[in-house]
Amino acid sequence: MEFIKKNYISIIIMFFLVIILLIAFILITKDFNSMYASSERTYLYCIEQSIDNDRCNYLIANHNNKEIMTADIFTVFFTTLMSSKINWINYVLIILIGLSSLLYFCKLCKSKMTNNILERENYSNFIKKTILNCYKKFWVLFIPLLLLFIFSCLYSGHFNYSYIINSGGYYSFYVDMNPVLYIILYILSIFMFFMFFINIGLIIARKNHNIVIVIIESLLAFIIIDIIIELMFGFILSNVLYNTFSSRFNIVNILNIGYAKNVFEMIFLPLCLVIISLVILIIAYKNKEKFIIDCEKNN
Repeated sequence: MEFIKKNYISIIIMFFLVIILLIAFILITKDFNSMYASSERTYLYCIEQSIDNDRCNYLIANHNNKEIMTADIFTVFFTTLMSSKINWINYVLIILIGLSSLLYFCKLCKSKMTNNILERENYSNFIKKTILNCYKKFWVLFIPLLLLFIFSCLYSGHFNYSYIINSGGYYSFYVDMNPVLYIILYILSIFMFFMFFINIGLIIARKNHNIVIVIIESLLAFIIIDIIIELMFGFILSNVLYNTFSSRFNIVNILNIGYAKNVFEMIFLPLCLVIISLVILIIAYKNKEKFIIDCEKNN
């Protein structure tokens, strides 16, 4: 009960994300079921008409092989995350993450408890503990993604990428990777983006402890950073490196790692953002006296 009392906002946000992803999953599986039914009708037509072409031969040869004729786990998982029905979630993610992770810290700073804590505890340890407690809220995002992955496993049940490769649809570099390794790197990448979002909020919360203002300014900072990355790196570097515009450098569509074309790109961007934001965060909270003065101002 104590956990629920302290984290009821985070729990509500987590369930909200679970519901949104579940709705998207149901809609996507309906689309896949429709495609499977269409393939079955084509198969029956090929049999009845004795048609001899590449499509019919492929359907007849693999009809009883579920792993070849149905989408793999990753394809179902990422297709759900790319669904146009939930694209908007990428734009409010920083709001949800900030609200779940920074609410307690802002309340703490606006109360007189901060001074009492710092009288008994080392300032450096207090800041480290505060940052780590914010990072621990990763479960708010991790649990919905984990449940979506479990649903994808139950629906698909395999990692055979033949269906997506032969369908002519978009697929990422996960088809060339060990599934376990890709899952580990995916979680690591998402966690680093989560840390980056938290760092933005904590940097802003250094001066102002009103959670509404912190969330609004975090969102504005997020938009500005995304524009800078898209224009300076996405446009300039991609033209130099790839001779065309590339959206590989963006921080909006992070849940499906839609920007990455390889493992390096998957890890490089969030790692750089975490390091830069962490350095700024450390500098922002370096001075204990100024932090205490700002806390007293906001009481």
